[in-house]
Amino acid sequence: MTINNVIEEISKSLSSESFLSIVDKKSNFPIECNSSLIPIFTKILSLSLNKPIIYINNSEDHCIDVLNWTKNLSTKTENIILFPEKKKISYKDSSHTERIKCISQLQTKTENTIIISTLKSIFQTVPSPNYFNSKTKSIEVGDLIKLNDFSFDLIKMGFTHTDYQVESPGEYAIRGGIIDIFCINEKYPMRIELFEDNINSIREFDQNTQISLNEIKKINIKSFDYDQNSLIKNQGTILDHVDQDCLILLDNPNSIFKSLNENIKQLNNSKQSINNIITPELKSYIYKFKTIEIFPWQTKNSISIEKIFNIKNIPELSIDSNSDQESKINLINNYKGQKIIQTSYINRTKELFGKNNKIQIIETPPYKSTPGFIYNSNKNSFILIGDKELYGTKYISTLDETKRKEIIITDEINPGDYIVHADHGIGKFINFGKPPKSNSLQDYMIIEYAKSDKLYVPLTQIQKIAPYIAPTNKIPKLTTLGGESWTKAKQKAQESALKWARELL
Repeated sequence: MTINNVIEEISKSLSSESFLSIVDKKSNFPIECNSSLIPIFTKILSLSLNKPIIYINNSEDHCIDVLNWTKNLSTKTENIILFPEKKKISYKDSSHTERIKCISQLQTKTENTIIISTLKSIFQTVPSPNYFNSKTKSIEVGDLIKLNDFSFDLIKMGFTHTDYQVESPGEYAIRGGIIDIFCINEKYPMRIELFEDNINSIREFDQNTQISLNEIKKINIKSFDYDQNSLIKNQGTILDHVDQDCLILLDNPNSIFKSLNENIKQLNNSKQSINNIITPELKSYIYKFKTIEIFPWQTKNSISIEKIFNIKNIPELSIDSNSDQESKINLINNYKGQKIIQTSYINRTKELFGKNNKIQIIETPPYKSTPGFIYNSNKNSFILIGDKELYGTKYISTLDETKRKEIIITDEINPGDYIVHADHGIGKFINFGKPPKSNSLQDYMIIEYAKSDKLYVPLTQIQKIAPYIAPTNKIPKLTTLGGESWTKAKQKAQESALKWARELL
């Protein structure tokens, strides 16, 4: 039984049918779902509904995680797309290319499309459907074209001429009566062969091997260059490109709309002119679609995804820690159902579990391992374990200081917010600054703890900082720096996690 078999079984279960009937009857409703179960929940919905799904989170970094995790649960990944935020105004920017590619895919009505995005990106303008289609050039076998005119049209559409082989979307090359063009909406480049001025054939080809693939009768060439300052009637959002039956998943809507309001305030104060739609009706613009609100805790009238689909997330076992390693290994080895481990630490994992031929070990790209889950039904029992559960969350510090600040302020934590430091516990993020009498050139996060004590955290250690999330608006009690309360709380949590795992397995 593979991961895909499990997801298909869940999507066809009576529980799934029951949930889908609720989706049909209600325009929006809340669910309770742990963040680690969101990828599998999204995949189940995608298979069951066969309509576009847009998942929205407050953090683009988290969106990228969800993208990778969801792809790791899929055999077909082309329909799972990130709709990124604009990084620049220029159409040469990679985020622009990805945004246009996403719109192109929506227009093809690809089955089971999943779009993953932030709300900021959703409301950043794109070409309206009419404007987008008006800048599409269609050609087919038998058409008459003039090389110079065709080349001029491609340049006007934002394509770049190359004297070499085309390698990436947006490039074209002409050699004699052969035109190679890499369209934004195609997986492979196209080779157009002319006989005099007539199109004799159109074929897909592999840009690496130059081997011809499928023969094509007609292609639609989408423009790369859309005037960002065009008339309002030519502008829209990605929601203008989806059908009304599209389903939107809002991950922690309170946090999403709070961040949006803060962005709007900043824009109004600075009086900057940007290509965002900013109106009082932003919420209603989202909720005109069928919407599921995702909360990590139980709310009034919320439906528990764990209960309805018989899936549960797995606590972090941190198997490489000194405590109870043998007990944790036995816990996994003795699980009665089918066991799959997805890991980027293939050698270490085989060293721990290689002797158990009942465990399937799958290597994944570094730091892309999907969060694990347990599925139990009357027919089958199944467990997927990832690096997060086996070894704890891993992190590579590859961001420069500017990007780290951007992530902290824009996506996750703002000054005044409560945070949790992995080593020191609950504090309040004050701002960026430097320790007193410090000659360091780098900035630090200033965290306030009990008794107004301050902790200065280098930006290279932001992996130890996480937003404080609680199911109520009650102000948390700050931890005392240097005290034992946080150490005891962590130890108790680890013991609880192991106990929980034993009960689950």
